[in-house]
Amino acid sequence: MKRWSEIKNAGKSPERLAQLDAQVRADLAKIEQRYPEAVEALPYARASIARELLGARREAGLTPERLAARVGKSANFVLESEAGRAEVTERYFFALWRACRLPAGWKAPS
Repeated sequence: MKRWSEIKNAGKSPERLAQLDAQVRADLAKIEQRYPEAVEALPYARASIARELLGARREAGLTPERLAARVGKSANFVLESEAGRAEVTERYFFALWRACRLPAGWKAPS
């Protein structure tokens, strides 16, 4: 939870977000090495994140192309992330959140 609060407090600093992203990835690599069975949870986590991304875009009424233009990614990347096939960083997630202009506390429908 410490990393999450650091990410939220990093604001719009791309450098700090990139640094935190690298730290989170290093932490995850350590966990995967120490607890190989935890790796089995990754597909579930990716699917859950993908549902959030798709729900956010739909709630905002954006096409993949329009969202891609707002976040500086390709429409293909947007679609791949919504399918759980693209690796999504915190930086992308927060860019998407800002682009969709969703209220704080919004949750994707289950």
